[in-house]
Amino acid sequence: MDLQQTDVISGLPAPVAVKFLRYFRGPGAMAPLGTPLLDPEHGTDRDALVRLEADGYVEHIADHQWGPSYRTTTSGNAVANHRWTKPITRKTADRLLDEAVTRAKAFNADDTRATIIARIRVFGSYLNREKDRLGDLDLGLDVRLRRTYDGAEAFSYAQRAGVLYADSLVNHEAWLRAEAAKAVRGRSRSISPTTENPADLDGPWRDEYEFDGLHLLPEIAQQGTADLGW
Repeated sequence: MDLQQTDVISGLPAPVAVKFLRYFRGPGAMAPLGTPLLDPEHGTDRDALVRLEADGYVEHIADHQWGPSYRTTTSGNAVANHRWTKPITRKTADRLLDEAVTRAKAFNADDTRATIIARIRVFGSYLNREKDRLGDLDLGLDVRLRRTYDGAEAFSYAQRAGVLYADSLVNHEAWLRAEAAKAVRGRSRSISPTTENPADLDGPWRDEYEFDGLHLLPEIAQQGTADLGW
């Protein structure tokens, strides 16, 4: 995502909005009842959530005794997933994209992996050919399960894979998606992968890679594999 630290998102400075929205990724969450997420100079958590919902960055998912809960939308995830890194040149972005596709192919060739990266879509500032300095390389990953996993299996697998994240404790499928994103990103902080579909965002996108066996995935699904993808 081409985001500058001087940008303002729903009344919040961009760095503040990025950190705030990360709290509501995955299955969603309530604003904390004790210590607020936002500094008082930026207003209350609830007021910020109302503005972010109106602008399409979060959605209200439930009401509880202590208040409403929210989760990020596709647009909200694009902001929450942003990494503040040094700008990269287009030449570097081209190299990173080639390396990311190579890692995706290697990941798919490994039958021990829980998922398949069915498709990679590039989006964001990379597609603006007039720009040579880019904030990062935005990649959308269509990730699908190779077979079904219950919560206990996913927990054990995620522990082994090093993708057991606290913000997805109630959504074990998120752990399995995270492994694919981690593999595609590799060691680069300039690659920003998401399992959201870039087609749901405003702006251009382009298919960069498609799994050779994509036409077989419906048949695999009939054998018991849940479909996490788009």
